[in-house]
Amino acid sequence: MATTKEIRQNLVFAPGHGFTKIALGEEATPEQKQQAIFPSIIRPWPSTNAPKLDDHTYLVEVSESSNPDLHGQVRLIGEQVKNLGTDTIRTFARNSDKFSSRIAPWLAFASLSTNIPPGVKNCEIAGVVLSMLPHPDLHGDIYRQALAGKHKIRLHRKAGVVDVQLNWTNPEEQIQIFQEGAYGFYYCRAQNLFGKMYSKALYVSQDTGMNTAIVCVQDAQGEILKVRVFEDSGAVGLAENIKSDPRLRQRVGGDCDSTVLVDAFSSPDPQFVYGEGGCGIKFGDIFPSCREQWESSIDSMRNEVLSKKQRPSVAFITLLGGTSHHYEKEDPLILRLQHPHDPQRADVEGLRIYAIEKGLIQE
Repeated sequence: MATTKEIRQNLVFAPGHGFTKIALGEEATPEQKQQAIFPSIIRPWPSTNAPKLDDHTYLVEVSESSNPDLHGQVRLIGEQVKNLGTDTIRTFARNSDKFSSRIAPWLAFASLSTNIPPGVKNCEIAGVVLSMLPHPDLHGDIYRQALAGKHKIRLHRKAGVVDVQLNWTNPEEQIQIFQEGAYGFYYCRAQNLFGKMYSKALYVSQDTGMNTAIVCVQDAQGEILKVRVFEDSGAVGLAENIKSDPRLRQRVGGDCDSTVLVDAFSSPDPQFVYGEGGCGIKFGDIFPSCREQWESSIDSMRNEVLSKKQRPSVAFITLLGGTSHHYEKEDPLILRLQHPHDPQRADVEGLRIYAIEKGLIQE
């Protein structure tokens, strides 16, 4: 049976896992600083274009052109920086009344502009991607384009127009694209972290939280072939994949269930430090109540599915830490965002709506 120690040592810190932290200024409250920390699942790439603070940390200065008084730093942990185009990253935030919502897009841009797999060249960033669209159905189009990794994305914002051109120069390479954490797209080569269910697909996207995993399979032209939704997944689904994958099972020391994973991800162990000291952030210090949130949300999802009174929502909690979001349902297919600055929900729900309409959902 897997142990918490082995999970932490061999799964959380395994190659392919990174951690991105936004370092806020002195004016930020402790709560804001906690909310500005998000996990990411990416492969660490070498970097020569950013200041190296230590073996695990690079520093990117960030400012917002519409508010010269707002500035800060993005710390990219695990050599995640590659091909930085400029020394200063300018962003446009949609919700100016929320300090955290102005900070969060910096992570999106830093992630999109720096985490470029080998063989991918000419990643032209003309602006910044803000994964904040008011309508999930519209966001579904943007999301699918981003998944394909080869479309020009033009987003209209109150602050202006944002253009991002992504050109993949090695279309034969299998790319797995994660949209993890609450803000931003992450592109990486297939890590096979979740088994070999879709090993023959050219593009595979997997959104994974402690509750729900959504897998989108695409061909070389970006056409969606299949969308599969794993309800009540996340910790449950990850445990099942560990059971079915000998390599992962060996990593963690045997079979495990969702309870063991939640214990491993939420225990305030002083040795459980992201970046192995490079960042110095203790998981238990960041989200002391994450276990209660995860358990509560998982129970809520399970009850919702069993009652069959409502279509299961995609209450999303990031795999290695984060907070849950709750939404009010207005329509069988469209949910109103209670937190308009939360693009994660729009991404997932936009893809889900598209899949339902096209009959691609496979329960």
